[in-house]
Amino acid sequence: MGAIVSLSEPPSPPLLEPFQQLVRDIMDELVRAHELIRNAAHAHHDRHAALDSQAHLLSERSGELDRRAEDLATLDRRIVDQKQSLQSAGAAFEERERRLADEHARILEAESRLESERADVSAERVLVDQRRQELSSREADVVQTRSQVDAMQSTLREREGALALHEKQLTERAAEIETMHAGVSVITEQLERDRRALQQQREELIRQLSATGSRQASTPVEKPVEKTPVEKAPPVVATPRPRSPMAPALVGVGVGSDSESDDASANAAQYRKLRRDASRRMKGL
Repeated sequence: MGAIVSLSEPPSPPLLEPFQQLVRDIMDELVRAHELIRNAAHAHHDRHAALDSQAHLLSERSGELDRRAEDLATLDRRIVDQKQSLQSAGAAFEERERRLADEHARILEAESRLESERADVSAERVLVDQRRQELSSREADVVQTRSQVDAMQSTLREREGALALHEKQLTERAAEIETMHAGVSVITEQLERDRRALQQQREELIRQLSATGSRQASTPVEKPVEKTPVEKAPPVVATPRPRSPMAPALVGVGVGSDSESDDASANAAQYRKLRRDASRRMKGL
């Protein structure tokens, strides 16, 4: 009876823990993939902003260089005009002309510096173009990664559907096991009722045997009946309530305990068979 109570208990929750852990792992992978995509998008936006600011600075610097070149050209024209005025003024302006020549040399040096700066700006523009190409390739990588993440999400959704179907099947099998437990309980109750009925029949037979024995003790003529070979006849066992008053005595003398033990053995064998079937079904799950 203790084994039947353990079989009637619901299945333990650890049967579903691996599937729940797998679902949690899948959701963690999805969250990490979304975080990677969001971080890549933020980095891409920051790089675009940095490139735009660099391009704006380069354009401002180019405008400044152009203005300085115009200023230098204007200054050069002024120098030429001053040279003409100095030539017309004569020797009094030779010292000033030399200073202007020195200033012109400085201007030429500044122009050379401007040319070198323009070359640097061109090199920086080349670097900016290269970085833009790198960003384009990274954008393609981000798009490819996003497609891979979408494929992973679809695969994960399919796996979630399969897990839900498996969980549903496990629930249905648990319901079947509960139904089996209920059937086993009903059979156990029936066996208990049969046992009580057999016990009552045994007590009734013992009472009839006692009454018959007392009558036989008072009547010496009926003593040879106790030694009759009919005491061990098996067909008497199949008759639970014989009509003749002598049959219970015969059954009680030689066959009563044997028939009760045979019925109990049959009931025990049937009970063991039911337990084996239930165990096999549990292992099959």
